[in-house]
Amino acid sequence: MTISKRKALAPVVDQLWLWIVISILAVSLIVAGCDQDQRYRILTFFFEQVPPPGYQPPDPNSIAARDIGMPGGASGESTARRSFAHEPIKDCDNNVCHVRQAKGQWALTKLSKEIPQLCYECHDNYLSEKGWVHGPVAVGDCLFCHNPHRSTNEHLLNEPQPVLCYKCHDEAGIIAIEEHPQEMTECTVCHSAHVASDRRLLKENIQVE
Repeated sequence: MTISKRKALAPVVDQLWLWIVISILAVSLIVAGCDQDQRYRILTFFFEQVPPPGYQPPDPNSIAARDIGMPGGASGESTARRSFAHEPIKDCDNNVCHVRQAKGQWALTKLSKEIPQLCYECHDNYLSEKGWVHGPVAVGDCLFCHNPHRSTNEHLLNEPQPVLCYKCHDEAGIIAIEEHPQEMTECTVCHSAHVASDRRLLKENIQVE
């Protein structure tokens, strides 16, 4: 085949690959049906920054909206949301989280270790520390709180505080605690998100009766 013919066929080949990828995605989503978790896994295979199952954008008048400066929030100001990236995805050629597939396969799909052992390759193993352990840490579910790729929240949280915390903790019960402000902001100012010597996971510099 001559060089000119190869150049002429290049756009056709690229378009063919695009249609193949789109077809695979469409078929996968149809097979997943109404299973939100399965759909999420499929979409995150192809795309980044996919909202987790059950994600609801914060109310513009909520605490979370004020924290991130959404239009309509109490602050009355609009600021661009920052995006935080997990260090390993910044260098895909030396990605320590995924096992590179056979030559010719473009996707990195298989984790090099199971979670949370994989996380402990870089992050502290909080289970090895003495003290009271936060529920998600105790069961090794790092991804309940953290996104492994990107997030608009610091520490790669799936949702801003206290919205994320209220997925497990009762909002009314938390606000009713005397030491808590009526409008909660960041729970981790006083509480450790992983492990602490206090059963309430209070940080050592926080003194409460």
